[in-house]
Amino acid sequence: MSIEDSRCDICKEELSADNFYYIYAGRLQQGTHSDKKSTTEYNLCSNCYNQVKAEMMVSVQRRKNLIEKKES
Repeated sequence: MSIEDSRCDICKEELSADNFYYIYAGRLQQGTHSDKKSTTEYNLCSNCYNQVKAEMMVSVQRRKNLIEKKES
């Protein structure tokens, strides 16, 4: 399957070489045609990638704050 045949798994936007991100083995990654793996967990457009990344950072900060609160 080529990138041109792919759509974002969240918003269904068509993916292109400059608008292609994916989650593979729990990692957010920017991709190219040669990087596309059949085992990709999610294909993402740049907008959804940025939203997922921001939400992940908020989650990490929240978790860090909870741990720091328990330690004090």
